[in-house]
Amino acid sequence: MTKYTKATLHANGEKQEFATAEDAKRLRAAFKAAYFKSSDGTVEYGVTADASTFVVLTIDTTATPLAPKPNCDNYGECADCPPSVILVTGVTADPTEVTIEVGKSSKIALTLAPDNATDKTLDVSVSNTSVTTAAADGTITGVAVGSTDVIFVSKSNHEAKATVKVTVVDSTDNAPANNGK
Repeated sequence: MTKYTKATLHANGEKQEFATAEDAKRLRAAFKAAYFKSSDGTVEYGVTADASTFVVLTIDTTATPLAPKPNCDNYGECADCPPSVILVTGVTADPTEVTIEVGKSSKIALTLAPDNATDKTLDVSVSNTSVTTAAADGTITGVAVGSTDVIFVSKSNHEAKATVKVTVVDSTDNAPANNGK
């Protein structure tokens, strides 16, 4: 990994100096650009795709280079390394509609994607808690006759959610229960 002595960020006709090696390293890690080195190896340049912003990093040519990590550019962008936080991108429920009797429970199968998401915990909300209650593990219990929606939402990404339509019937109706237990 290259060691830098300083960096200069050029953007919107202005420039900002980063005078310490640590600041230069942080800038290099955060600045997403195409990088190339000068022919003498003393300077590294980074330019954004639209060429509106660029950075000039001065290389410490006296430093002993560090051994590179396999398949990694040493700035946190690794081809084979997952990012430190992987958000849930999707929640699916099976079934998406269920009929249960008052006092009975049904377990909904919940699947979160991707499989390697960092935080797989769910929040659950019920549009009408007088009709049913629900738990984040997918257990839905009939409380009173009626209909409601149960929504399972990823704690790490509130855009990832699944809705289950629940109908609760009186046990004397002898209605077939979906996944009822």
